[in-house]
Amino acid sequence: MGVVEREIDRTELYVADEAFFCGSGYEITPIVSIDRFPLGDGKVGPITQRLTRAYMTSCAASTAGSGVADADLSPREGLARPSK
Repeated sequence: MGVVEREIDRTELYVADEAFFCGSGYEITPIVSIDRFPLGDGKVGPITQRLTRAYMTSCAASTAGSGVADADLSPREGLARPSK
């Protein structure tokens, strides 16, 4: 999958199929609406889901055996959840 980084016009967001925030603080956070208008069908899109799974898998692999407390890093709602 190719990536292009560029500035976009706000109106491009209104017609997007899906969007997400990403970064060390946001991880992969889906955006399902802009200004109360749904993006696509108003649900988390397939590309966002795929990237979230890949990110969480990468995080789990990088912390395996590192002494970091075990956590359930499955992509449920895109959030890490403490293990019980």
